[in-house]
Amino acid sequence: MTRPVSVVAPPPPAMHLGDLDGASTTTQKSWNANVTIGVHTGSHGSAGGVAVSGTWEDGSTATCTTNGSGRCAVSRAGIPRKTSSVSFTVTNATHSTFVFSPGSNHDVEGDKQRHDDRPPATVRVTERPALGP
Repeated sequence: MTRPVSVVAPPPPAMHLGDLDGASTTTQKSWNANVTIGVHTGSHGSAGGVAVSGTWEDGSTATCTTNGSGRCAVSRAGIPRKTSSVSFTVTNATHSTFVFSPGSNHDVEGDKQRHDDRPPATVRVTERPALGP
């Protein structure tokens, strides 16, 4: 007697944003916005080899690939000094094994005053004037 058997593959492992930090550097006539992105596995381990993509508020895009520690960075240079802040929104994260689960995004520092870590994850970077003469 033969019986049909159904085999259901387990769902692919999930990943999510676990950190999103903004910083700035000032030059004489402009400033640069820098965003560091951390990606975690579903069990909060580091997710390396993840291609992260996003959009600056002016519509320009940026991508980076996480290192073995699950971190990567994007930058926007030459921002006019008259622009006091810019924002960067992560639009997607892809990996050959993991599936992006933006509903699980969080921030390890809990610095929510600078960004919203739920989909879409956005960080606002503010120019910090150089100290000293």
